[in-house]
Amino acid sequence: MAEKNTIGLYKLSTDHEDFEDANESAADSIRRIVELYSEKKRKQVEGYRLIPMELSENVELPEGFVVTAFRHERTNPNAWQRFLESAFNEVPSLLNKNHDFLVFVHDTSSELFCFTGGSANHAISEYIDVTFPIELMKRITDPEKIKQAKSRSVTGELYARDHYYRGYSAVSATESFGQVWKDLLASIREDVWDDPDMASMLGTKKRVGVEVKGFFKIKKSISFGNVLKLIERIQHYLANPVDDETETSFAFLDSVMLVKGRVIEMQLKQKVYESIYARVANPDAELDFDLCHVNYDDFFSANTYQLRYKNITFQELDTLPTTEDVIDYTLEYFQQEKPEALADIDIFIENIEQTFIETTHDEPFFGTAGKIYAHLHGEVQLNNKTFFLVDKQWYLVKDSFIEVLQRDFDQYVSNSRILGMADVGLSAWATGREGAYNDSYCPNNNFIVGDRVILDGIEYFDLLYIGDPDKVYIIQVKKGFGGKTRESCSQIRNSAKMIESSAVADGHRKLVELYEKLASRTTATCPDRLHGISQTSFVNLFLNRERIYLLAVGGVNSRDVLIDTDSNIAKFEVLSTRDALRVIKESDSFRICLV
Repeated sequence: MAEKNTIGLYKLSTDHEDFEDANESAADSIRRIVELYSEKKRKQVEGYRLIPMELSENVELPEGFVVTAFRHERTNPNAWQRFLESAFNEVPSLLNKNHDFLVFVHDTSSELFCFTGGSANHAISEYIDVTFPIELMKRITDPEKIKQAKSRSVTGELYARDHYYRGYSAVSATESFGQVWKDLLASIREDVWDDPDMASMLGTKKRVGVEVKGFFKIKKSISFGNVLKLIERIQHYLANPVDDETETSFAFLDSVMLVKGRVIEMQLKQKVYESIYARVANPDAELDFDLCHVNYDDFFSANTYQLRYKNITFQELDTLPTTEDVIDYTLEYFQQEKPEALADIDIFIENIEQTFIETTHDEPFFGTAGKIYAHLHGEVQLNNKTFFLVDKQWYLVKDSFIEVLQRDFDQYVSNSRILGMADVGLSAWATGREGAYNDSYCPNNNFIVGDRVILDGIEYFDLLYIGDPDKVYIIQVKKGFGGKTRESCSQIRNSAKMIESSAVADGHRKLVELYEKLASRTTATCPDRLHGISQTSFVNLFLNRERIYLLAVGGVNSRDVLIDTDSNIAKFEVLSTRDALRVIKESDSFRICLV
């Protein structure tokens, strides 16, 4: 077996609520991490234990260094077992054996490093210092040689995007606008080979890649002894400041700035929980947060989504829930089983902090898990600053981003782009939910109600206004102008892609299918949502009239109120939809109506 391996190195931070009662030593932090993880695993696997490993006398430790390691062996049924047993006799027991390990390294400075194997990275996921790999990247990699990257958008249509560059490249300012860069594949700078210790580890080849995620991994196999030497050199590099030229080259990493500090993070967390708790008194209170997970591929492809309070699973869903679903199911559980949890905000926080979302997957260990809070993504205003919550981390949006966004939004939302209610036959928003508002138009022959009518996963419109002989208005309705505007604007963009492509296609197949879907959707409220319109007449509404895509915003009564809203997500979504429709339809066909 090889004595070398590629190592993903983490740096851990103990500035976390789990360590409030612990001493500041690295040894105490290690004990606390192992205790907490073991307690969590014992709830799932009886007798779970991380077994200490004894360091060999052959390992030469740098002065002051301490190594502490643990392992665990897992035996799991093979996925083929039951399949084969259904067809063959005397199938032997098929078992998979897997190994997890944790290796902690620290010195007298109390800086705590770690590398893991198997699924043991879950033990440290809450304590990873996400600034470490980025700060080290600035010091030893070449900003002009980025090969691959992943980014998470603080707003916009996409949760995440993978970037693959031809050859090696720099990341442009345009690409970095409003992005949180998560996973990067870069190349070590050539001058790093001037460091004899690094050169001895890296070898003579002058193009060695590094992987920058929650960990920092040099894409080269090294021995255990060299891992310890590498940590020594890393501490040396991190102790030196980054020059201005290098900072400018890596400016794409800083369009949003990571917020660190327990006090401000707890203040922001409190704001999130206050907005959730408001739903106790008012079930219609807006929740301007999306639901996701740091491992979003596994989260979105899961088979089931389970809600668990402590050890009790109280809800299981086979489709991806919304944020409102998760919160409402949780509040319902508390109301029925633990009403005291809703007595006041402090007691509520204490209990919702013990409520988890867990997923299952076809493949073992691909499931995700975490507190509800760890799945929330959105925007919070604090002390006149805009903060975004992404993957459990808080980011402060740079003032320059906000200023450009506000200026562009002010200019775009001119009076000509805000239509009056009378222009499109809409009535003022009273109270209640969007569904009830949309259904109120069912008897009106100037409207076709398409709310909750889904074709190929797309809701083409909430309302279709056909009372103008020259125009057809394709309307999405959204109560309020906040984070949930993202959902409506996304629906407008998706609808526009399908309608515009079908309008020029032979046979206009998607418009025909939409007619059939609408005709088949009869309800007590909308028994004849098409009002007797024929298929040909319905298709011609889109072919013979100017198509206008409209966002109807409920509860906002003036342009000034719209402009002064705190939600930068909503403003960004409007501008993104404007830009998308200019491409899709090649015209300025996006409007807003305040109802």
